[in-house]
Amino acid sequence: MALQLAGIKAEIAGMKIIIEASHNASEALKQQAQEALEAHIQNTQDYMDQVTTEPPPIPILCVSTRRKSGGRPAGRQSPVYSLTA
Repeated sequence: MALQLAGIKAEIAGMKIIIEASHNASEALKQQAQEALEAHIQNTQDYMDQVTTEPPPIPILCVSTRRKSGGRPAGRQSPVYSLTA
């Protein structure tokens, strides 16, 4: 009986070593993944800092009518076109 218990104890010790090695490998992979994620976040932030988020202004066509000096209407008024930004 003592011999059987010694065998079981040795098997459990072997399983413990395998489980600890597996855990350590898992932790190492977790750390590598975390470092890669942080690097990706930093690269994304650097890119976003370089990108203009506001679109450039769109020119708008404005139409107005001119009057002759003195502010009196000059018969049929001609439109004046101008671009604004």
